Order: sequence, then C-alpha cells, then structure tokens
Amino acid sequence: MNDLEVYLRSYEMFQGSWRVWNSPNNEPIGISYHLDWAPSNERPWLGTILIHPNERNKGYGKRIIQQIGQEQRENGHKALYASSPAIYDDWLKFLGKCQFEQVKLETNNTNNLDYIICVKPL
Repeated sequence: MNDLEVYLRSYEMFQGSWRVWNSPNNEPIGISYHLDWAPSNERPWLGTILIHPNERNKGYGKRIIQQIGQEQRENGHKALYASSPAIYDDWLKFLGKCQFEQVKLETNNTNNLDYIICVKPL
C-alpha cells in the first residue's frame, strides 16, 4: 500500500465522502473529505482539503468549502465544523479566510495535542 492509500483508508471508519474536484477546464485539482453527520455532535464536519501544489492560492479551496457548505445548508444544517491541531497555523489561517470562527480548544487525551474547533455559519 502506498502512502496516499494508507491516508485515505485512515478515514474509512467515519463513513464520510471523498470527492475529486476539477478546474473549470475539467483537470483534477484536488480532493476533499467531509462528513454529513459526525458522532461527536451530530453535525457536518470538514475533514480535509488537498489541492495540487501547482493549483494552490487560486481560490479552489474556498470554492470547495462554499460548495460543501451550500449542500449542507440545503440539507437543513446551519453550520459546518472543522478542527485542527493548534500547531497547524496555516490550516487555521485558511479556515479563517473561509469564514470559520474558532470556538474552543480541546486536548486530545490520546496524543496530548491541543485542537482548535472551528465553525462556519451557513
């Protein structure tokens, strides 16, 4: 198994959705993972967005979040959640640019890392 396959399989137990995203000229530019329903709070969560390095900083990540958010709003949800280890400040800055608000800090007892929980009103 290669590293990507291992990474993708690490999300299997959550029963979320992996999606491939294409550019306007139909070239694959990234993938995302989200949950329509998470056991932690019974709400939708953004798991990750991975954009090809040559396609970063072109607004694709924001558009992906907008699309996922719109679909969740159409399904009756009022918010989309995300979290990140506090040490990943680039991801947290990106979430902030996408109108996620930091709501709390939690410590994961398994790995002893602090996680910042964010929410985006829909």
